[in-house]
Amino acid sequence: MNPRISTLTVSATVALVVLLLLGTASMALGTPDAQLDPTQQQQTIDAVIAQRFTETAAAEQSVGMTQTAQVATVAAPTLTAAFEQTVDAAFNQALTATAEAQITATAQALSAPRERVTAWLNGLADALVEQMTQELGARQADVTALENAAHATFLSLVQTAPDAAEFAERQASANALLQQALSQNPELGTLSIYNAQGVILASTQAERIGATVAGEPYFAASLSLPQPHPVQHDPLTGAPLLPITTPITDASGAAFGALAAQIDMSAVDALLQQAAAQADHGVAIYMVSMSESRLVA
Repeated sequence: MNPRISTLTVSATVALVVLLLLGTASMALGTPDAQLDPTQQQQTIDAVIAQRFTETAAAEQSVGMTQTAQVATVAAPTLTAAFEQTVDAAFNQALTATAEAQITATAQALSAPRERVTAWLNGLADALVEQMTQELGARQADVTALENAAHATFLSLVQTAPDAAEFAERQASANALLQQALSQNPELGTLSIYNAQGVILASTQAERIGATVAGEPYFAASLSLPQPHPVQHDPLTGAPLLPITTPITDASGAAFGALAAQIDMSAVDALLQQAAAQADHGVAIYMVSMSESRLVA
């Protein structure tokens, strides 16, 4: 029901009740014209007026209470929603304060062990890089020495077309030298020779002969200077391999191919696993970049 219509109805009803009450009161008290004494007439008039004022005030109070109740009924949902919002805001504020305290406490709790792990990891990286620099420097020297010792054989192979009559003999000679070098220095891993097109012509792994390395990231650089390259992974075993290459050039310095050694880096994995096992904290270590000496724990 419309609150305004309801209020008008109640007011009309109260007015009728007031009229009935006034009529009844007049009959009970008597009318002034029925009383001959002027004093009695005035007293009667005063009594009627006082009673009317009392009854009118009671009627107005009743109407006011009714209207107040109706307004409260209409406003109740809004007041309830406002109260809920106030409670929610207070709860969220308390929750945020609690979360901030927990975050601060967590950060403080982790700060000390993080600093210890970082210091330990930096020390490990320094030691590991120093060791690997020595190892890889020695392997680079081994590859360069091998190319110098067998330069004539290797150069003749990369300069010979695969369909030439002398190619098979030169390939066999190169393979023999590679196998001999690997038997004397197993740390060189897999040794291969490829031409300027990236086709492998000789290798200590016979299955690699005829494959191409032209698509490898290190190929173009391998034809320029003796150098190690970013770690690769063996497509079959997944083992980490570090290519070390030396270009095979003629007297003018033109590169006709390269000698490559695939150094097995599993030893580095073993070193990292050993370091993790000896750490004061449970960590897993990953090498991100050997060239930048970066490890991640």
